[in-house]
Amino acid sequence: MAKKKKQPKIQLLSPENYIRQKARNLPIHECLINEDWENSKIAHIVITRIHANGNVTVASYLVDLLCLGVKDTMYLFNVSQEEYAEFLEELNSGMNMGRVEYELVHNIIFATIEFASEFGFKPYKDFTSVTQYMLEEDTDDIELIEIECGKNGKPVFIKTPFFTEGEANKVINQLEKTAGKGNFDVVNGEDGDEMDFDEETDDDWGLDDEYNMMSFDEKIELFNELIANWLDDITEDDQKRLIALTDSIYFTDICDDDEVEDCCNRWAVETEMTIDEEVYTAELLSQEPGRIITEEEAMELDEIDILTNDKPRKVEKYLNELKKKWGNIAYLNYKELKYLELNKPKEYEKKVRDYCTQFSYFPLFKIEVYRYTFLDSAKTDNLEIIEFENIFEGRSSITEAEMFEFQLTKLISLIARGKINETEAMYYVLDDLELNENYYRYLISMLTLMRIDLLKIYLDKKEKL
Repeated sequence: MAKKKKQPKIQLLSPENYIRQKARNLPIHECLINEDWENSKIAHIVITRIHANGNVTVASYLVDLLCLGVKDTMYLFNVSQEEYAEFLEELNSGMNMGRVEYELVHNIIFATIEFASEFGFKPYKDFTSVTQYMLEEDTDDIELIEIECGKNGKPVFIKTPFFTEGEANKVINQLEKTAGKGNFDVVNGEDGDEMDFDEETDDDWGLDDEYNMMSFDEKIELFNELIANWLDDITEDDQKRLIALTDSIYFTDICDDDEVEDCCNRWAVETEMTIDEEVYTAELLSQEPGRIITEEEAMELDEIDILTNDKPRKVEKYLNELKKKWGNIAYLNYKELKYLELNKPKEYEKKVRDYCTQFSYFPLFKIEVYRYTFLDSAKTDNLEIIEFENIFEGRSSITEAEMFEFQLTKLISLIARGKINETEAMYYVLDDLELNENYYRYLISMLTLMRIDLLKIYLDKKEKL
């Protein structure tokens, strides 16, 4: 009897891959936009495509016509009409949405992206990686509709409460560099409400105006006054002043714009890398491609960090149990090594080289090799900066934890190198990374301290010349 042929396994696409590969084959169901978009200059756009089963895939876009282009985007994959109706009901509770032809929303999105790019602003990362594929390709087949961006051709930055002071300052610094002072406007706003664009609001930027009117010597005198109590009895207001003053000195007085831009360009691959939504992926755990990590498995892996913080004596036993289940995979050995570094530094010293050699292919161990070599080296001035491509060669996406560990190690090495322009470029790179709030705050706080210390060293050397 002939052997029964095995049926080939069907590899289901993830929602993200389905949208990238197949969304454009689905018919457009409907397009909506907030009715006041022309006045508010903020467009809330929804585009849906319908599946053969009647379900829809939805993409929404928050678009700033005045300056930043696509600020945010999200999607719902293959949801029922009922779920879609609930989504629209919630959306309509905050604004009035109206149905429009696809060509209008297509032109709005791509016109704002082009306008924003003139000033160095890129679309929100999820747009580039996923939701752009819910749109038709931007070709001559799409009717061209003129969309006014900016105001009288100039960019206008709306500073809403969604921006921290640091984030807002970076946008303004970017506009000063690309548009030039006097060639853009800054407007204070509340959550994107309609603004009066003829109103002068520059006075709201008190610290910026104060420092922009000061000479370099006056800034340095103030810096030295503020730094005298740094990390001691300095008040919260003076902390803010010191940080803002440091930003001003870096940006307007001591950094070489070309060198900063060159660093940003060299590191662009870092900001363009897709960050996985999942904490644990098949690649991170050395599993078969496409392997889905279940919620129960993720909780098992989370327990490693919980025990490390609360019950460190149980970590090694727990890791051995996991190795019986998962095998002697690199990730579990990496977690063991990090546990030893915190709790048993002598054992860490004994195992670090062996583990890094045994799992030399694993990105987190590649980072660990660099960090260990760097910290163990007496001379760091000429140390090469850790290279993203060498660590994550061949990867199309990485986890947030991998990105954090890479950036932390890179930041530590930059501290040792003490180069002003590299430090300033790192400031921009961190702002472009899609890291969660905890990771971002940790890195930016570390960088803030580093920039102040480097400026102090820079000024001490300048004084001795």
